[in-house]
Amino acid sequence: MQKTLIIVAFVAMCVAQWFIPFKTIVDQEAILSEGRLFKLQTVPIDPSDPFRGKYITLRFVEDHVLVPHPQDWVGHEYMYITLADSAGYGRISRASLYEQEGDDYIKVRIANVYTHNLPGTVIVEYPFERYYLEESKASEAERLYWESQLDSVRQDVYATIRVHHGKAALENVMINDRPITDIVREMNSKAE
Repeated sequence: MQKTLIIVAFVAMCVAQWFIPFKTIVDQEAILSEGRLFKLQTVPIDPSDPFRGKYITLRFVEDHVLVPHPQDWVGHEYMYITLADSAGYGRISRASLYEQEGDDYIKVRIANVYTHNLPGTVIVEYPFERYYLEESKASEAERLYWESQLDSVRQDVYATIRVHHGKAALENVMINDRPITDIVREMNSKAE
């Protein structure tokens, strides 16, 4: 009897180990295929550490929201923001400490709350601040991304994200409406 329970527990554990990653992948694919598309503008990042390993660190223009009573936001770890399309880019149109109605909201981490002025400012941290790449493309993409953010050659750089039922997924990083991976691939093929 005890041997049967051990076998059942072992099988259940094995199934759970496969189910959780599978469910995560399926959920992410659902967001990418069914979610509403938003473009979030990026801003320059610290040149001394813009790239770690095989990803680009992203920072966004829309990284804060003004709130009338900032002390109400202190001590909370998460908040919900609603995105709206404004001049072709996603903008934070509403913020709440509670889950919102509709489809275009995202759960984000509260990075900081500034209470010294009114209205106060809440800094948000998106769940997608890294864009992972193939190792062979990583260093070239990092250089290209950084150069595109310099004032002398300022280009239109943004991330495309998909939002669906309160969850969001990073789809691509674009430079002048072209995926960064396509630009790097093109540059590598010319070098060969």
